[in-house]
Amino acid sequence: MDEGAPRGPILFCFAMSELTEQSTGPYDAPALKSTLNALATHRLATELRNGDLLLHVVAEHIGQVSTVSLGRTKRLAMASHVHVDRDLLITLAWDVMDSATERWNAGAVEALASLLAKRDGFGIALANLPRAVADDAARKLEGTPGYVCAFETDIGNPHHVSLCSFLPTRGWISERVPVRPLPHRRPVRSSHA
Repeated sequence: MDEGAPRGPILFCFAMSELTEQSTGPYDAPALKSTLNALATHRLATELRNGDLLLHVVAEHIGQVSTVSLGRTKRLAMASHVHVDRDLLITLAWDVMDSATERWNAGAVEALASLLAKRDGFGIALANLPRAVADDAARKLEGTPGYVCAFETDIGNPHHVSLCSFLPTRGWISERVPVRPLPHRRPVRSSHA
């Protein structure tokens, strides 16, 4: 890849099921703590996004829409049933994994397709992260419970963009210190399990 080309955020991926086993509190806490510790020796200026990797949202389809009259007021209530196209989700997960291997990556990137297809992924995305810092952080995260892999997202791949854009901004890191952190909210698993 051309070093001068635009680069996407580095996405550190974790297995939620393992994070849940490791934490008595919010399952994102161990992943955030480990990642921030891995970055602690580096001077950075980056946006920090984190949350569940919601690739399955891209594979959702509306299966049924129903309306119900609410009595004499002649109001209607509408409800829809959304389902995940499992075959599409698996195809998307393989595409993300395959394209992740074509860029900078570390860890068990080959496990990414399974992680995304099972809806078990938690991600931490850091923009403008130098590769040397990403290498060092990934090396430090190896062996951390729940850590799966890290890869440079492709801003030309709509599925990579979706993974990062679904992650809410947590705050920013300036120098070595997280600044302007957003209030912590306990992550909630998707209701489309």
